[in-house]
Amino acid sequence: SPELVTVDGWRLPPIDILDRSPEVQFSQADNVQRAKLIEEALASYGVEAKVVQINAGPTVTQFGVEPGWDRKMKEIRERDKEGSVKVRSEEVSKTRVKVDRITSLANDMALALAAPSIRIEAPVPGKSIVGIEVPNTISSLVSLRGVIETSVFQKIEARSRLSLALGKGAGGEAVAADLARMPHLLVAGATGSGKTVCLNSIICCLLLNNTPNDIRFIMIDPKRVELTTF
Repeated sequence: SPELVTVDGWRLPPIDILDRSPEVQFSQADNVQRAKLIEEALASYGVEAKVVQINAGPTVTQFGVEPGWDRKMKEIRERDKEGSVKVRSEEVSKTRVKVDRITSLANDMALALAAPSIRIEAPVPGKSIVGIEVPNTISSLVSLRGVIETSVFQKIEARSRLSLALGKGAGGEAVAADLARMPHLLVAGATGSGKTVCLNSIICCLLLNNTPNDIRFIMIDPKRVELTTF
């Protein structure tokens, strides 16, 4: 059995009470093929681009696309030693492909990938690439324990007992935060998007690291539906 941590006479719940989610193996070959389809779809509309990153997430895979160049060419006619005319192309100038040209082809790329829809993040924050998010054929569950055991969460947990595991990003990276640095937190979303699951995860994270001597909850649930468990 896991070793119980005692703080001020209280026993903190062990992480083993949380379930692990089964690992879903994504086909690297399928992702490489989809990356090729993205490049071909863009090329068919005269947009030069290359997929330089593939980040598989739980529900979507993000393809990092690096815009290529718009090249201006001119034809040069020359005669060889035999007097025959030969034509060669020479690059006159080149400019980076505008991001708008990639985002405007979202529906065409979705058609090429046989995907119901795709989402484009242009640009990806902190990177000089355009993110194209394509739904996975098989989705994987994101467990609270899976996020808590990541280095991203544990780095925050080492300095704060108000660390929160919020989930995973589109590229599969863990998302965690320190409640002490954001005392006002608004959780919003459409029906069925997971607001209640998010709140439950936040409460569980606080219960795992704090005793009743350190933390108090004031829960207001006008409908008396969401927080009845607590």
